[in-house]
Amino acid sequence: MWINQPITRVEVHSTLRYIHKSRVQSMLNPLIKSRFFQLDLQRVREVLLSQSWVKEVSLRKEWPDKLVVFLEEKEPVARWGDDSLITGDGDVFGLRNLEDFQALPVLKGPYKQAQVVMQQYLAIGQLLRPMGLVVNELDLSSTGAWSFQVNGVRVNMGEDNRAEKLQRFIRLYHARLESQWQRVGRIDLRYSNGAAVAWNNS
Repeated sequence: MWINQPITRVEVHSTLRYIHKSRVQSMLNPLIKSRFFQLDLQRVREVLLSQSWVKEVSLRKEWPDKLVVFLEEKEPVARWGDDSLITGDGDVFGLRNLEDFQALPVLKGPYKQAQVVMQQYLAIGQLLRPMGLVVNELDLSSTGAWSFQVNGVRVNMGEDNRAEKLQRFIRLYHARLESQWQRVGRIDLRYSNGAAVAWNNS
């Protein structure tokens, strides 16, 4: 029927950084063979969301023969373990090749705690950034102990009183460590009101 035309035009709205437009097109091609009124938008949405990089999808049909696609990509903030990436929302997604993301920090922990680990990473980074320190790695062990690596130095915090221990680290850095940071090997904050500093052999 002339009023129920095949879909002949697809318009994709997105600032694509990680997904190639050709990939989007190849996914859509077998799905848009239906005519205008038979096109299953929910099915199209599910297929697009199945892609690792796709965060959100919205679709609109425009009569007589057009499909409009709005795509939002995931934005990786860090690597998660050895084979995945994680967004600022704590959404972990795997990729076959992480070669292009080696410069990102590494977060580790139980998968179910990914959102908590990301929140802690953002909180620590916000505290230390004004000091010129960058968190390279953050670990949450299976026992609930936290540690992070900042500018190459490992800092152990343990399980409890993280906020107080971070403030202690900041005071220690400004009072004693900033001028000789290159000599610091690791820092242990797992004490009630102190810290231990291990120095590099050099």
